[in-house]
Amino acid sequence: MAEPIHLDITDARTICLRLFGLTATIVALPSERDRNFLVTSEDGSRFVLKIANAGERREMLEAECLVLNHLAPLGLCP
Repeated sequence: MAEPIHLDITDARTICLRLFGLTATIVALPSERDRNFLVTSEDGSRFVLKIANAGERREMLEAECLVLNHLAPLGLCP
C-alpha cells in the first residue's frame, strides 16, 4: 500500500487556481491514501479535486475513476 500524500487546503487552492483558473472554497474530504477536496467555485459549481498517490497501482486508480464516473450522474458524489 502506498503512503499517504501530504497536501493541505492551501496546496489544493493553488492547484485549482494554477491548473484550472478556479478561485474556490476548499474543504478536505476523507481518504485513505489519496487527497480529496470538495471545491466550490465562486459561481457555486462543485467539483472533487482528487490527487492520486503516485505510489498507487495504476489498476487501482483506474478502478477508482470508473467508480467516480459511475456515481457522478447519480448525484452520489459532491
